[in-house]
Amino acid sequence: GLCTYERDDLFFSYRRDRTETGAMIGFMKLNS
Repeated sequence: GLCTYERDDLFFSYRRDRTETGAMIGFMKLNS
């Protein structure tokens, strides 16, 4: 899996880009 740092970076990037809805999508992609 990804490092915690990388996961956090991706998660925050999604939040910045597409607000909470985008964060949910990004989180789901990471868990897939």
